[in-house]
Amino acid sequence: VACVSDFRPMDIALGGEGAPLTPYFHWVFFKNRENLAVHNLGGFSNVTVIPKKNSASSVFAFDTGPANYVINLAMRLVSHGKKDFDKDGELAKKGEVSQTTVEKWMKHPFFRKQPPKSCSIEVLGKEFLEDFKKEILIRSLSRAPANEPLGIKNLQSKADKISTVTEFVARSIVKSYDQFILPRCKLKEVVFCGGGAHNKTLMNVLSKQLFNRGIRVSYFDDYGISGDAVEAVSFAYFGYLCLNKKVNHLPQVTGALKSAILGKISYPSI
Repeated sequence: VACVSDFRPMDIALGGEGAPLTPYFHWVFFKNRENLAVHNLGGFSNVTVIPKKNSASSVFAFDTGPANYVINLAMRLVSHGKKDFDKDGELAKKGEVSQTTVEKWMKHPFFRKQPPKSCSIEVLGKEFLEDFKKEILIRSLSRAPANEPLGIKNLQSKADKISTVTEFVARSIVKSYDQFILPRCKLKEVVFCGGGAHNKTLMNVLSKQLFNRGIRVSYFDDYGISGDAVEAVSFAYFGYLCLNKKVNHLPQVTGALKSAILGKISYPSI
């Protein structure tokens, strides 16, 4: 049986960033819709926007920043390696947010960069990650201004720290919508998928913010595919197209010069 793998190098060879690639599947699945976005909350967060029906050229997509990667990293730090993630966002739900810490993290230049763009550990950089770890590990998160209501808490708890990181993820996503999507497309619906869609605290914040902008939130599960399987289904479809010598690529979302057939085919030895 032939195996198709390594989809990114061709895009990079054509001047693209090698990501995100799943927008092609998102478009194929929802191409009869318009003013719709698909948002994947994986280790990093990426969004695909479909402004017009049956128009591949109108689709745009980009990474909005880190998602589960930073929340999971913070959970490992505060639990001393005993927990890998905040199940259902339960710990974040109990904490209070340090707005000054969120604002400091939001100063990273990635959030100002115009799409197309992709995010990774390398893009965040060593300096940001070291500062992030230090912020989580110190006894107290950066204190907020005196006029910021915090009650009697001093932002020392594990819950406060996870709540702050979760707010950071939500803020980076909403800011991306305000800066790069809503000025170009009057969105009606955002379809969420990926592991982060199980984080109820994160999704509550995002749902409220998007609702305030007149946007309905739904999930890929509502359309017949598990939100946890969308990426796997996407690459299986890309493999099928590659084997059949058909384009499986939206160059404008990665910055590539032209469309291509992505993937390397490995055949079994005889």
